[in-house]
Amino acid sequence: MKKSILACIFTAFFCTLAISQNLKKDIELKFGPAFKINKKTNLLDIIPLDNGEFITIEVYGRSGNGDFEFIHFNTNMQELNRGRIELKVDDEMHRYEQLIYENGDLYLFTSLGNSKEDYSRLYFQKIDLKTLSTNKIIAQVDEAYSKKGYSPFSLTFSPDKSKMLVYKVNSGDRKEKISYGVKVLDVTSNFTELWKQDLESDYSDELEDIEKIRVSNEGDIYLLSIQYKEKRRAKKDGEANYIYMLKEYSKDGDRVNQFPISLQGEFITDMTIGLNGNNEIVCTGFYSTIGTYGIKGCYYMLLDAKTKTIKKESKKEFSFDFLTANLSERKTKKAEKRKEKGKDIELANYILGDIVLREDGGVIQVAECYYITSTTYTDGNGMRHTSYQHHFDDLIVISISPSGNIDWTRKIRKSQTAPDSYNKYASYHLKVNGDKMYFFHNGNAENLLLGEKEAVKGWTLGKKGCGIITEITSEGYMRNDIFIDVAGYGLITYIRNSTNFDNNEVMFFGSYKKTNKYFKVILPED
Repeated sequence: MKKSILACIFTAFFCTLAISQNLKKDIELKFGPAFKINKKTNLLDIIPLDNGEFITIEVYGRSGNGDFEFIHFNTNMQELNRGRIELKVDDEMHRYEQLIYENGDLYLFTSLGNSKEDYSRLYFQKIDLKTLSTNKIIAQVDEAYSKKGYSPFSLTFSPDKSKMLVYKVNSGDRKEKISYGVKVLDVTSNFTELWKQDLESDYSDELEDIEKIRVSNEGDIYLLSIQYKEKRRAKKDGEANYIYMLKEYSKDGDRVNQFPISLQGEFITDMTIGLNGNNEIVCTGFYSTIGTYGIKGCYYMLLDAKTKTIKKESKKEFSFDFLTANLSERKTKKAEKRKEKGKDIELANYILGDIVLREDGGVIQVAECYYITSTTYTDGNGMRHTSYQHHFDDLIVISISPSGNIDWTRKIRKSQTAPDSYNKYASYHLKVNGDKMYFFHNGNAENLLLGEKEAVKGWTLGKKGCGIITEITSEGYMRNDIFIDVAGYGLITYIRNSTNFDNNEVMFFGSYKKTNKYFKVILPED
């Protein structure tokens, strides 16, 4: 018995020592003062200002359906002032869309939908940074009210931030052709309208999914969609029953081009696009050889935005070791048997996340394993109840060189299961700092000590909870560390409510029991 106790003590000591040796010595944490929060409010966003100060947005009631409170903090994360803004205007309740800080000014975007008069309206208001109150509405965008009910506006910026695209789907019935309104604004001249157009697809909502929409520095629009043939099914006669279509709408309104994107002999299972500011379109994603849901490898294309010709193209099949990395020995042996039988091995449930366009012309693509499970039970009164769990697991990071070659792929191990109310703690946050990338997520400290074939342990948000940082260099070297934990700091990080400053700082909000603080992670100078 004594030997068992001594062994446990030694094991606990060894684990603590190993973890503490992993702590990153060159990362600094800076904390603001503790404060109380109103249980009736939810933190929506943190907006960094040019001078190192920041604005937070809190909403009363359900997200997007209550009054707002803007709070201004200084560089020491101390409150300077606050202002409350009512979203009920002329007896009509507005919805929050976005808060944007550009060119030293703060803009609030809200919307209003009126089904009786058949319109949806986006309002632009300027926020006074001294009083945190709104001035008069400076602009508005009107669109038809969707027959499916209220649908939000989408706002996106050009690579140089000089143009803003306002976009909204207006179609209702799934069998009707998709219609959407677009409007391009000049950010540098107080959001002056450059051009607008009502567009209609050749496909119905039932046969087309809009994936991404981007606006160029010149004000042209690029829209990526999936188009299905005849029926909404993934395969037909062993071939993909869909294509990825890239559409271009010119700022002059007189040019509409579209061209399909495909990989010879492969299923494209996911794709995203980006604009690099050089009149080039970056396409990255995953492909499969056996279906439309798994991923066997990654691909990259660089298109000339004017000629639509492919300037660079590459793809890379994931190695067996990469596909089975982090799997248990039992699952690895199962995969080996599939391989011996000549069957393909693929990953599943990965969705594309951040795409980073590097200054040297290279690209970083991030993907996350994400899926939802449900549990249904019947209570004593015969009522059925269903609960949903969101799973946020491993990350894949892909590096593409300026020449278009796929240099390396890496996995970040994590396992997060969360109900809807816990999504604020889940997923990841990315900060690019010089030639290094830093990924933040809530995890389990024991994962830092796991062997290659040991199963990843699920996260914990209790006393053993911790925030983990992963550093990846441009060469693909990785190291993992704990950047904050409940035991040492008494905080659990809201990963979803985090933001990057232009320098080497990342702002987080942390809370545990009755303690609430904002804090900064200061990364090494590049």
